[in-house]
Amino acid sequence: MLNLKKLFHTSMLICLAFYINFAYASNLQFVFIQSAQTAHLTMVDKKSHSYLLTMKMVSPVVHYISDRPQRIAGAILTSQFYKTWNAGTADSFQKDSPNVSLVGIEPIKNHQVKRVILPMVLSNPQYHQNKNEISYQVKLLGSSNVTQVSINNAILFIDSDWCPSCCCG
Repeated sequence: MLNLKKLFHTSMLICLAFYINFAYASNLQFVFIQSAQTAHLTMVDKKSHSYLLTMKMVSPVVHYISDRPQRIAGAILTSQFYKTWNAGTADSFQKDSPNVSLVGIEPIKNHQVKRVILPMVLSNPQYHQNKNEISYQVKLLGSSNVTQVSINNAILFIDSDWCPSCCCG
């Protein structure tokens, strides 16, 4: 009889642990990090503040990290990341375009550089794996007089509550 009680209590503890883990996982916030050798932002429509962002020499993986308490980190193939993005599920980026920050270095005259940080909303990714590039439709956030910018060592920090299936889905 004692063994049945231990088995029952152990089973209950395991169920509770799975429940707590699921509760944490469902509230996780992720930041996805995509890097590329260069990024070019060009204005498409001044009135609507629409831009086209093209990133070239894109990394073959998109890294991700989660917030506390889980602290999940990993990488997903870029091709898989965009396949999931366009899946059209309720929590996909296709339904809820993510806020991002584009960060990099813009070369200017006399071998000088300037740091660039542009908050924006991304949509409609077009990933061309054979060209190793990706383009997005972009809306800049905040007030910006940018008409075009070229950035080296570009990084996109993509903020999301979407959870890639590779880590918790």
